[in-house]
Amino acid sequence: MPDENEIIYHYTSLAGLKGIVESSTLWLTDFHHLNDPTEIRYGISAFANHLFPNSHEDRINFIATQDEALKEKPFYTASFSEQQNYLPAWREYGDDGLGFSIGFSRQALEKEWFSFEQDKPYVQSISGAVSYACPKTFSDSLKDWFAEARAYLETIKKDKAQYQLFHLAINSLIPLLKHPCFQEEKEIRVANSNLCLNGSLTDSPHEVFYRHQNPKQPFIKSIPYISRPIKHSWIKEIWAGPRTSNNHADQEIKKLFTQITNVEEYKIRINHSTLPYKNPEKFFE
Repeated sequence: MPDENEIIYHYTSLAGLKGIVESSTLWLTDFHHLNDPTEIRYGISAFANHLFPNSHEDRINFIATQDEALKEKPFYTASFSEQQNYLPAWREYGDDGLGFSIGFSRQALEKEWFSFEQDKPYVQSISGAVSYACPKTFSDSLKDWFAEARAYLETIKKDKAQYQLFHLAINSLIPLLKHPCFQEEKEIRVANSNLCLNGSLTDSPHEVFYRHQNPKQPFIKSIPYISRPIKHSWIKEIWAGPRTSNNHADQEIKKLFTQITNVEEYKIRINHSTLPYKNPEKFFE
């Protein structure tokens, strides 16, 4: 369980901040529509190469199994960061510096989102810090994990049910492995899991919605997502982006929260990024 004071940050626009607070929900997007969908391909390939280093056939079968599972039952994901004021994140996710970084209590979020429900046959969600690794930079613990996994695979290879369960368990870990070129993001990734406790895949227990297209992907008409509940008390601080006007950003945040609840009750800190930005233009002129 994370430390009670640990905060993780979700970068978004003003519209995104309003949507999260007013609806008391966060959206998890179909991984096929991530800004860089090749992230998942990297994770699958990395697992295949290190679980089956001596068998090309097993690697091909593993990749095919994962591809088929993800095609049939895609997972939905949302990204957080340990970095509350990170320039590349402002550019990529924080409305080009005009947005906000919402600081959530990681402990509160995981306590509510990631518990098993005894009366339901599925795992609700997975969460974890992304591991930025390639073969040359694998940590000793990751190397040990792969060694243990390879040994375990050998013992269950003839047990089809256990073998399938292992493959599906790996399916839920793939989002947590990314190329080391992204390591400065210090990402915490949240994803729903379609893994049943009996070792099969199921439809997401959450209703799937569709939102307008991503301007970066104009050929896609709508993007699937699921909605997960949050509590306002989970929000501990908010950072305004480096292109926002401090006074107006404060007013917008306080107005937003006072419409919903008393901002003082939850002691939400409001901070302002002073990072140098390529465009000095301010928001809310």
